[in-house]
Amino acid sequence: ANMTVRLSLGGRLEFENTTGPDGRASFSSLPPGTYVLRAFSYGVKVAEVEVTVPSPGEVVVNCSLLDLNITCVNEGWEPLAGAEVKLEGPGGLVVNGTTGSNGTLRLEDLPTAAYAVKVYWPLAGGRVKVYEGSLELMCDEQAEVLKCRVLSVVLVVVDAWGRPVEGAKVDLYTANGTYAGTFLTGPGGRAELWGLVPGEYLAVVSAELARPVKTRFTAATHGQVVEVRVERFISPIELYFTVAAVSTAAAAVGAFWLIRRRREALRGLPPLPGFY
Repeated sequence: ANMTVRLSLGGRLEFENTTGPDGRASFSSLPPGTYVLRAFSYGVKVAEVEVTVPSPGEVVVNCSLLDLNITCVNEGWEPLAGAEVKLEGPGGLVVNGTTGSNGTLRLEDLPTAAYAVKVYWPLAGGRVKVYEGSLELMCDEQAEVLKCRVLSVVLVVVDAWGRPVEGAKVDLYTANGTYAGTFLTGPGGRAELWGLVPGEYLAVVSAELARPVKTRFTAATHGQVVEVRVERFISPIELYFTVAAVSTAAAAVGAFWLIRRRREALRGLPPLPGFY
């Protein structure tokens, strides 16, 4: 569908039409002769055959249209879902698409040609170019893997004693102060800041029983580790058990003094009848 079909006779363009949804284009009232039929997709020639008029039947033209399968991965070779891929071909041809959950994008019916390829990654409400290159589309179902400049940084939060802090909140900002996401630390005090591009970032770390801490770091390599120390000397669970222990001890001391006072009060009373 939507292919431009041109008929030339004697080197001159005589007739032009566009194929419909069924891939057909019709020409009527043609002078007899031998024509050159050319088919174009996005302005790129994908077929050229000679056609004799009158023709005994329908002319079938096989066009060089190929399917391309692209997979975008990050610096750790993990699939990138939601990456925007842009292909620029000859004649102003531009094809766009977004990778799915497995990081793949399928583009169908592309002309055989050389393409400039760019990949953009969404970050902090905008998009950043994370790949630029070229490819030559040569065969049907061609597969290309594009390694993009997208990485993950592991941020480890520890307390004043160096113990990991689980459940800390990490608010992340870019160098210009744009909010880039919120992450929580898990076991081991680790939070994976996923989907970053190389550059400067600010992390604001908040944990219970501690003041927020601001840390600036440079994301440069996939999997790098950044440690943040918060001024917390006791964890919430330790505080709970401490309060429980103090409350228990206070209750025990209170009960002891109450019993003692009662005993002292009893000593000052006359003996009950029948007791010696």
